[in-house]
Amino acid sequence: MESQTMDRQVAATAELTPVFRLGTTVVDRALQGKIDIDVLLKRHSACDWGELSPELAWILPKASGLLMSLFPVNGLLVAVETMWDCSVTRIYRFSTLEER
Repeated sequence: MESQTMDRQVAATAELTPVFRLGTTVVDRALQGKIDIDVLLKRHSACDWGELSPELAWILPKASGLLMSLFPVNGLLVAVETMWDCSVTRIYRFSTLEER
């Protein structure tokens, strides 16, 4: 069975091994119930950084001290950020420069 939530389909049975702790998970209210949070967290904690690309290099100074992944989900770009000490992981809609 495959997940239909992700633009890039990932087999639900894929063995993803967590590499770091996520800590407390905080999800933006606008995303709650609209996306499959578990799939994003599994990919992120297994060091799948999603769609980070050279075009998004402008975010690097803002991501200092964070483990960050970007995933396209249902037409949105969703960010997953874990603090350097693995105490908190935030999930929110990411805005590109064009959207600001």
